[in-house]
Amino acid sequence: MQGRTRTVVLALLLVPLAVCGLIVTGVELLLWQFKRHLWNLIVTAPFFGLAAIAWWAERRERSAGYRYIALAFLLVPGTAIALAATGSPSAHLRYWGFVPMLVIGLTLLTVSLLRRRRLLLDEVARRAAAEDALARVNASLEAQVEARTRELHDVIAGLESFNRQVSHDLRGRWAASAGWQTWPARRCSAAIWPPRSAC
Repeated sequence: MQGRTRTVVLALLLVPLAVCGLIVTGVELLLWQFKRHLWNLIVTAPFFGLAAIAWWAERRERSAGYRYIALAFLLVPGTAIALAATGSPSAHLRYWGFVPMLVIGLTLLTVSLLRRRRLLLDEVARRAAAEDALARVNASLEAQVEARTRELHDVIAGLESFNRQVSHDLRGRWAASAGWQTWPARRCSAAIWPPRSAC
């Protein structure tokens, strides 16, 4: 926590203890109509500290719903103050005390669910952006593969054309040289070896 916020929270949590100490010593601190409700006010005072912590968290992380939690925590001492101000017996806090606790529980549940929903939506958006980027990369890779395939087909077609031309040129020369090589053998072979007769 920051220094100032820590001081405020500690003060709000320690004030009830100081008030108890002053009451024990007999110092008159509150008005007469609040004397009956003094214990209820002291017990509910730490909720001011919890509300201060929630406000501090709201400053740190905006739109997370901590302000609603702070207001729910302030409902507990607010109920005790309202009962003391109306002059109702302090025992009525037992009957009305569940309302702020119920509101705190529902508020915590709702805020945590909304926060989790927001985090999930952020995660879904991040994954969708990643999938779009991946699709774009895949499309560009497919285009590169198609372009490279076309280039390779062109190179292969050029090599096949060159192969046919070289093969044709070599075949013609080979046939000519083969003809010149076999000419003396054909001429001389009939004289040296007579043709065989069929057996």
